[in-house]
Amino acid sequence: MPVVILNSYIFPFGKIFLFISFFIIDFPVRESYTVDMRIISVESISEAVKNRRKHLGLTQSETAAMCNVGARFFSELENGKETLQMNKVLHCLEMLGINLYAVNREDDK
Repeated sequence: MPVVILNSYIFPFGKIFLFISFFIIDFPVRESYTVDMRIISVESISEAVKNRRKHLGLTQSETAAMCNVGARFFSELENGKETLQMNKVLHCLEMLGINLYAVNREDDK
């Protein structure tokens, strides 16, 4: 589960005071989570992302915010859209703690 911390500050601004609050959300993505699966299609990556998000107990919106991508992009990622930007997909995998390896077929056991 994410840990939420509320920080609040009061700043003098002329004759009024500004009250500023913000949340810090600490997502536990570095916990141990191992699933070996062969990636044979975009749907395989989508399935891995969705399973990881659900394992962390996060919504799509929370996960998109954590990955610094839009909710629409993250939804399309989980639904297997084939034309997503590879650098954003790899960033999401990194933020979720999913490692992606390339292995020569003759070395695959």
